[in-house]
Amino acid sequence: MRKTICLSLVSAVLVLFACAGEQGSPAEQAGVATQDTIYITAIDTIGSEFGEETEVFAFPVAAGYTPDGNIAVLDAQKTRLQIFNPQGEEVMQIGRSGQGPGEYQMPMGLAILGSGRVQSWYALIQVVPL
Repeated sequence: MRKTICLSLVSAVLVLFACAGEQGSPAEQAGVATQDTIYITAIDTIGSEFGEETEVFAFPVAAGYTPDGNIAVLDAQKTRLQIFNPQGEEVMQIGRSGQGPGEYQMPMGLAILGSGRVQSWYALIQVVPL
């Protein structure tokens, strides 16, 4: 009887050790990398899908905040730079399609300098100071 109890205890201990293994999910135990889920929520928006010409963007390629809190948005398809106040109202619109001063062909980038000056550049790497 003692041998049976000892064998039963030894068997139970072996089963416990065999089942203990690593902690974690089955995916982690299999060596599969897992990722946390990140949820993104829009706090505020500018523009709309439908509406006035100044509210709808076609292909915005760059945006940024100016030192005074305004928001600059460069739209490549509409070939213009729009400045909005913090409430989302358009303050000014700069540029149009063309090859002259203040006109764009393919605007692709935007830089807002510490002085508040806004610069944009073409796909052809030409800097246009505004």
